[in-house]
Amino acid sequence: MDVVKGTINRYIRIAPCFMILMLFAVTFSIILNDTSQFLPVENIEVNCKNYWWRNMLFIQNMYPLSEMCLSWSWYVSTDFQLFIIASIILAISMKNMKLSALISFIIVAICSMYSGYVGIQQSFAFSLDVQYKSVDELYTKPYTRAAQYITGVWAGYYLSKVNRQWRVRKMLVNLGWALSIFTLLFLVFVQIYKETNFFISFVFPAVGRILWSLPICFIIFAGSTQFNEGFIAKILNSKLLLPFSRMSFSAYLLNPLIVMVLTFSCETSFHLDFYSMAVYISGFYLITYFAAYLFMLLFENPIIMFVRAYIAN
Repeated sequence: MDVVKGTINRYIRIAPCFMILMLFAVTFSIILNDTSQFLPVENIEVNCKNYWWRNMLFIQNMYPLSEMCLSWSWYVSTDFQLFIIASIILAISMKNMKLSALISFIIVAICSMYSGYVGIQQSFAFSLDVQYKSVDELYTKPYTRAAQYITGVWAGYYLSKVNRQWRVRKMLVNLGWALSIFTLLFLVFVQIYKETNFFISFVFPAVGRILWSLPICFIIFAGSTQFNEGFIAKILNSKLLLPFSRMSFSAYLLNPLIVMVLTFSCETSFHLDFYSMAVYISGFYLITYFAAYLFMLLFENPIIMFVRAYIAN
């Protein structure tokens, strides 16, 4: 029953904001189709008219990206699906911790191996054309995200069990910081290599995202326990970031739509270079969070208050 209630609460928390975003997106899409000088990158008006029900059931990530109503919304569905799986695993852990851990390990192993297999089938590489062709198989599906999601769930579970008191030597913590930063930088810059080989096609889809999640888990551990010292930890613990974290869901929903509306409203194309892109990115950042703040006040916060009242009753 806790899993069912948690799923209902999660749905009520996400779905109304999602529906409101679809209304905004369809409205702007109709306007841009009549006024823009450029061809749309995705047919929001048609896709949302035909496939809006997939978004409401949070299953649009199981269909091709070309058919999605709001292509960036695949993550909402993937997160919702993995939330249900993680809730079931944690519910099992209340009765049988070993069985819960075994199920988690099996899911991680199967998803990782299957992702590697699909990577070989798709001849995965870091070139943009190959990644775009394999986006439906290796990017939006829940099995490509399950391993790192479950890793994060168990890391959070452990952090709550130790009550943020992590008994580790300071030397090992410093070593963890060094390895975490090195791993994150390696996973970013290894994508410079554009050739196709077995290591890239199998290993990276299979374990690349798990390798990314482990340093993130360590940084959260180090920043939220007694080892919250150092430049990075102080930034992450800064109260200045708290308002931005509360606006993250609204910003995520609105950002692609804002970029689309502003760029497709231009009368001419613009040249891409470092300085102009820096200006554009800064402007989009400010506009996105200003819009996210209004969206949060008008829609998201009232929904959160409703959910809390529903839970309380």
